[in-house]
Amino acid sequence: MRALDILRAIAILAVAFAASSGGGGDCLLDGPDAGGDGGDGGPIEPPPNLEIYGSWTRACDLLTDQDAIEACLGAPESFVFGRAVLDEPATFVSEGGFCADGTGRGTFAFEEDVLELFHCGDGDSQVGPDAVGLVFQTRWEAAGERLILSDGDTEYVFTRDSPAAAPWVSARVIEIGRTCNSRDAYLRGHTVLEGEAPGWFSTLVFQGGETLMDELIQDVESTQSFNWSFYDADHRGLQTKSFALEPGVPASFCRIFRDEDLTPIHAIEFEMDDCDPSNESDVRAFEHDFVRGVTFRRFWTQSAGTTATVDVDLAGTIEEVLVTLRTSTLANASELAFTLTSPGGTTVELLSAGTIPSEDFARFEYTSFADDATKSLIDPELSSLEDRFVPAQPLAALAGEPMAGTWTLSVTRESGDVGGALTYFGLSLR
Repeated sequence: MRALDILRAIAILAVAFAASSGGGGDCLLDGPDAGGDGGDGGPIEPPPNLEIYGSWTRACDLLTDQDAIEACLGAPESFVFGRAVLDEPATFVSEGGFCADGTGRGTFAFEEDVLELFHCGDGDSQVGPDAVGLVFQTRWEAAGERLILSDGDTEYVFTRDSPAAAPWVSARVIEIGRTCNSRDAYLRGHTVLEGEAPGWFSTLVFQGGETLMDELIQDVESTQSFNWSFYDADHRGLQTKSFALEPGVPASFCRIFRDEDLTPIHAIEFEMDDCDPSNESDVRAFEHDFVRGVTFRRFWTQSAGTTATVDVDLAGTIEEVLVTLRTSTLANASELAFTLTSPGGTTVELLSAGTIPSEDFARFEYTSFADDATKSLIDPELSSLEDRFVPAQPLAALAGEPMAGTWTLSVTRESGDVGGALTYFGLSLR
């Protein structure tokens, strides 16, 4: 199954977190009475969580050697095990301990209480179908809150960490480049976060049911534009290998944002069938919100003027619309007003002139409008236009209209001439 097919399957599930094969999610309580009253009228205790997924830290207080205790407290060994999104194998991250040689991120296999870590430790590169990783027998104590790893000589005791609150992330596709040589493929995007969030992102490439690239890279995400290139060699991370795409076979390129415990939050993707840069019809862009369980198809154009249009060839009717825009530098961006007009002729006002309470902003920098946004452009404490904002009129007014046709973004200016104000118009539809 191709990456795009699995992403679409994930997007319609009611679960927030994707499993490695495209299904699953957090453990559910077993039985019709789970969480309710038992046969004797008392509460039924939920079953212990015996999943290895999550974050684990070495239990320093259970060590007996004082030097080992002090070393452990100074730099506690830890693991994070996470379900891979879209494909096997699942991923893990390790700091210190078994992965102290610097190769502390990789993959793992877990079956019948046997844990095998790959890309971790000295010796064999642990790459390839016959590779052997570091093998441990596992067992749980304390109702699943304590994990014991044994390599036959030593037992290592870890305790489960409480999950941190996942950061809110939204990402937009801005531009893509592609050829059949992966070195020349890139995805340009824009992320919006509430502050900064330490986490991870995965780079994934699929074609014909095969995983061609699977990297896991640590990062501190923030509201910013980024250029994301693909690599054609074992550059960093894990599971990367040289590849060239086969023309005519759909290939998917994905960047997945994860929080600290590797939970997938948001993804952007493009899928291509061919390698001709002049043929835009063979490229499709997507944005996947794993928290909400929805997927958007992305369209955009780069323009310079008072209007910008995108042509949409999707069947069906609108459920939700997101709009992104960018402008050239002006003396006072607060003078601008924007409207969106659907193929059916419905016009929605995104922003009216004079709404922004400050004249300190010179441009709109990939500013997004969405009904589920939490920020307003009328906020007197407004510090940036590089964010997601509630539109002046709800975009929900477009719900039920056909998606297909020409969409138009228009800009006007209080003082008259707008010039080449619009430099980008992006549209996300589902």
